[in-house]
Amino acid sequence: MWLEIRPQIESKYVQDLAADVQKDLESDRFFIVTEDDDLNYTNSAKRLRRFLLKKAQTKTKNVDSAAQALGISRQTYYTWLAETERATHTPQASVNPD
Repeated sequence: MWLEIRPQIESKYVQDLAADVQKDLESDRFFIVTEDDDLNYTNSAKRLRRFLLKKAQTKTKNVDSAAQALGISRQTYYTWLAETERATHTPQASVNPD
């Protein structure tokens, strides 16, 4: 939505604010908590694992380093990955298994 209306915004303040928000969203410091009616622990844990896997996959070069960064074993990494793939019904890209 913002990209569509940005050319129409004349306020330098609003443009600068949007740029700052974009930087925060792209940074590693920003974590978005969404409101969700589903407070089920199991479902929340699955969403958190999916988030952590994606983060580890972008920050590491292989499964061993991803698992180590997450503080889990390779087997747990693969279990989380399989769980994520089943939940989304589409295969997720994973880091190289080297």
